[in-house]
Parts: sequence; structure tokens; C-alpha cells
Amino acid sequence: MFFADKTVLVTGATGLIGSNLVNTLLASGARVIAVSRKVYESCFDDKILCEKRSQLVCVQGDISSMSTDYFDTAGAKKIDYVFHAASPIAGEVIKTSPLSVIQPNIFGLMNLFDASVKHCQKPRFIIFSSATVYGNVISAGNGTESCAFCEEQTESAESLSGLNAPYSESKRMAEVIAQSYVRQFDCDAVIVRPSYVYGYTKNIPNTAFYQFIQNVLNNRDVVLKSTIFTKRDNIHIDDVISALLLIAQKARSGDVFNISSNNTLSNYASIDAIARIIVSSANSLGKKCRLIVPDNTVIQNGAILDNTRLKNLGWEMNQSLEDGILVC
Repeated sequence: MFFADKTVLVTGATGLIGSNLVNTLLASGARVIAVSRKVYESCFDDKILCEKRSQLVCVQGDISSMSTDYFDTAGAKKIDYVFHAASPIAGEVIKTSPLSVIQPNIFGLMNLFDASVKHCQKPRFIIFSSATVYGNVISAGNGTESCAFCEEQTESAESLSGLNAPYSESKRMAEVIAQSYVRQFDCDAVIVRPSYVYGYTKNIPNTAFYQFIQNVLNNRDVVLKSTIFTKRDNIHIDDVISALLLIAQKARSGDVFNISSNNTLSNYASIDAIARIIVSSANSLGKKCRLIVPDNTVIQNGAILDNTRLKNLGWEMNQSLEDGILVC
């Protein structure tokens, strides 16, 4: 396997993407340095850990300010890849603790780059940006048309007064920072913009999708209070991981990639449609739950992320929304 005997640093290692990435890298034979504010081996796959425990080093701390001595190669293996996935995504955290979102996206990223420059290392950085860099797609399309975005279309932005601005703007700035280190210090960096990622994780995020999952597992109804739902580009974690590994191997430094469904396999769907699939899937497995939705709901079209550039690397998406939810 390509990553066998490689040393890979993963920040945000206990999150949905980070934990699944660590599992896959360990299984492929990589040595993994897993960094998170709260990192526990219980966040990773038990079977893989049983076989690959010696390949994993867990580092607990805030990447924005913590020491990065693991870039010092004295007595250690050179770091070959850095996947910078550290960033809170829960809406409540973004609204109430915005600096906790900005710090890993900006200062954490600079801390990593500065350490690699200081220790004269040149790992490949895979920087996690977001679909939110495309701005307020509802305003752009007036809710009546889907807005399709390729990687160059970043001229729109969210209002600076928007509650989500600390997340979206710090992701935009992270991209500027990454490209600046590429130009000024000849660093090797690739940027990825995942759409809405879902799938199995042992460390459950505080988002609506996982709240719905927990409800049906406990035989509780799923109750939606909003009357306006926006379609979004959803993609299963397995497809995200396969894309990340391919990009790490084949992309050119400075490249940017959407990781998305591009409106295939029924993955372009709003949260009420996702809730409906979750309830239906649970009931097919013997649960008895209902989906309760207000009358007169409105469905708006949102962003579709063009994945042509990623497919040109040889990537293909495999999981439909229905199948992906069933295995969550």
C-alpha cells in the first residue's frame, strides 16, 4: 500500500473525518501521529488498534499553541504527510465560541507550517477548507435554482456580521495562508473543500444528523421545527477518505479540490429528506419511529459542488445517501 511505512500527522484526529482517516492510515501500514484537544484511543477502531497499536502516537493539546517538536527528526521518522482537519463544526460552538473556531483554522495551521519550515521538513500538507467558502448560496440563487460551483468560483462571501462568518471566513483565510506558504517557502500544500460529510464515527458530533440517528436508535420520533429546508451536497465518509488518500498521492502542490457528490446517487438533499431516510431505515430494522414535520414547509435549492477535477484524478463516488445512512 502507498502509505505503508509513511509517517502521517493528523490534526482533529478524533473528529468524523480525522478518526476515520486515522483508522484507514493505520490499516494501510502508516505510522500515525494523532493530534487533538481530547484524544483517546477509544475514538479509533478497536480491531485496527489491536493489530496496529505500535504505529499510533496520540498527542493531546491545542494545535494553535502546542509544541510541534514532533517535526524534529532527531531520533524519529520524518513526517511525510500532514492532514490538518482540526476545527469545530457544531453550529452552537460557532455561534457561542467563535474564537475556538478561528484559532485552529488560522493559528493552528501557521503553527504547523512554521514548524515544518523551522525543522527543514517538507511534508505534503492537506488543508481542510469547506464548502462555506462559496458564500451565501441561498441569496445567490434566491432559493429557486441550484448553484453549481467549481473550485475557482470563490468571489462570493458570507456577510461579516453572519453568525457563521468565524467558520467560513477563517476557512477562506486558511486557504490564503496555505497558498502563501507555498509561494514564499516552497511548502507542499493541497486544499480540499468537503461538502456535508456524514457517516459512522465513535465520537458523535453535536449536529442535527447525529441527533436524528440517536433518536431513532432509542425509538424516539424525529421532530423538525423549521419550515424552510435547503438542499445540500452530502457525501459519505468512506468516499471522503478515498478522495483524501488519492489527492495526497496525486495532486500538485497548490491544487484545490471539491470533495462532493456533484448531485449524483441522490446525495443532493435537504435535512428533512435526510431525516425521512433515517426514520425509514430505522423502521426497516424493527424500530417504530415517526418523522414529524410542520405543515407548509418550503424546500430551497442550495450549492452543488462540481467534482470534475477530483474525478480527473481517477476518483469515483460509491455511496448513495440511502445506503450510506443505513450503515451509520
